[in-house]
Amino acid sequence: MKNRIMKALAVLLAALLLTSCAGTGGGGENIPYDPGTPVPAPHNGVFSCEFGTLTFNGDGTTVAAELDNSSGLFGELPAGKLEGTYRFVSDLPPHGRTDVRYDTAHNLELTLEKDGEKSVLYWDLGYLSEDKKTFTIYVGAVTESVIPVVFDTDGGRVQALFQKQ
Repeated sequence: MKNRIMKALAVLLAALLLTSCAGTGGGGENIPYDPGTPVPAPHNGVFSCEFGTLTFNGDGTTVAAELDNSSGLFGELPAGKLEGTYRFVSDLPPHGRTDVRYDTAHNLELTLEKDGEKSVLYWDLGYLSEDKKTFTIYVGAVTESVIPVVFDTDGGRVQALFQKQ
């Protein structure tokens, strides 16, 4: 009898544990953060830094890039002017990369093409710490006039501030 009670208690505890674990993931949908402010207008104009320029035409999707790859920051990117698209994104499990407004984004994804050769660049957004070991991204870090990018390189992290001209 004692054995049967212990088994019943163990089954009951296991059921309670499973129920509580199942409830931790379903507390709400993981959706992009909304700061409660008007959605900013898409970038428009030329944004430059020491590594090159990004030219946005104000449509929210199209970009032209001229990036100096002598730094090696951009992988096998072809030289010269590239045309393509961009998205400001954040990773929202289980949805993956989700389009978000630029003032709440964690990353910038560029899909660039030249002479039929396509390159996809995925950049971290944020501001590098003084010791260059960490970086910070926060709501409002990307503005209508500045796109702060942090690159990981073999020699450490590098900050690039694409500023509107």
